[in-house]
Amino acid sequence: MRRVGLVVHSDKPGAAATATSLAEQLDRAGLEPCTIDANADSCDVDVLVSIGGDGTLLRAAALAHAADIPVAGINMGRLGYLAEVEPDDMGSLVSLLSSAQLSTEPRMAIEVELPDGSTYAALNDVVLDKVVTQRVIHVQAEIDGRPLITYRADAVIVATPTGSTAYTLAAGGPVVDPGIDALIITPVAAHTLLWRSVVVGDERTVRLTVDIDRPAWVTVDGREAGRLEMGQFVDIRRSPRPVQLLSLGTHRFPDAVRQEFGLDRA
Repeated sequence: MRRVGLVVHSDKPGAAATATSLAEQLDRAGLEPCTIDANADSCDVDVLVSIGGDGTLLRAAALAHAADIPVAGINMGRLGYLAEVEPDDMGSLVSLLSSAQLSTEPRMAIEVELPDGSTYAALNDVVLDKVVTQRVIHVQAEIDGRPLITYRADAVIVATPTGSTAYTLAAGGPVVDPGIDALIITPVAAHTLLWRSVVVGDERTVRLTVDIDRPAWVTVDGREAGRLEMGQFVDIRRSPRPVQLLSLGTHRFPDAVRQEFGLDRA
């Protein structure tokens, strides 16, 4: 029997009721639903379903990536770029989860290695952000050990193509088809000549070093992972395996972009 873990954003209006309805449908379909704490370190299930917004899916994706299992998202928010399934589509999702072969879409993930040797995986992005609000940070960026630039900025983002429509886009970065494998480096409010994004191949390693006596937070998909002091660095590279997103085939890249940015109404 396939075990389906539900990661629920209980504060989202309607999320708890949707989770209850989904669990009942899964049970009737001969599957075994169970609730997974979003803050858990691991999960013992065959597939994960997030019920909330894209933030909930990102947390579920971290668990799914660590366990090497597929993940889907039911969108309870206003916009759901990653969470493909709408509550009205739950029947289709249950049918997919009941099928012998799950239809998935691999999405490139990145991993960041901190100074203490710990590693974290991200579906969207890794960010070095200033700790002291009023002061910019200086971050030296290297590609495969060769200097690129020292950014003077509020933050520096390294994103996947999937994450290109999140913080990177808000910072002026490009929208990149998730079918392309690349790393996108984007400064936030940069005081440098090179303030545009730099896109490098997925085989590259990006090293970001704090180059001033001002600390920086390291966040991974919006979750704090550590703090860097002057001279400390992180290495960011492609993860050996992707995140497997369950797909109903109804949320292809052009459609998702049109929906997220309201281009049909433009």
